[in-house]
Amino acid sequence: MPVPSTAPDITDYATLARYPFLPQAKPWFNDLIQKNNFQLDDLIDGQNMQRVRERGKLRLVEAITHEGGLDASNSNIHTSEGIELEAFSFYYSRFVACASTNEIMVSRWAQAEAERAQGLLEIDEKNLSLIAQTYITNIDWEH
Repeated sequence: MPVPSTAPDITDYATLARYPFLPQAKPWFNDLIQKNNFQLDDLIDGQNMQRVRERGKLRLVEAITHEGGLDASNSNIHTSEGIELEAFSFYYSRFVACASTNEIMVSRWAQAEAERAQGLLEIDEKNLSLIAQTYITNIDWEH
């Protein structure tokens, strides 16, 4: 199946926080970084990123210890703070997993994030079509 040449617009920040791997999330996340005057040192040990690190560590622990992906219910994306927490924690957990250079950890993290996204998409009727159109053209929803 051909991949679309352009992805559909997604302007809902909660959706971008839920699915931070989408190509549409990159410009939004870059805006968050600028808006928060974010530096990598902040993520590593900044006081204002303590909750992000805690949530990111939880994502890693769940990825390594649980079968069936991450528990998406641990996030609150109904506030701007919750949206930012979820987005930054995804990148923090990815940063730590990749920095470990442990292939098993990276693989478990990626698998858990994929299963988390799958679980969310199974119940996200509002965004399923839009997200699918990001990766697949000419979807036949009738069959």
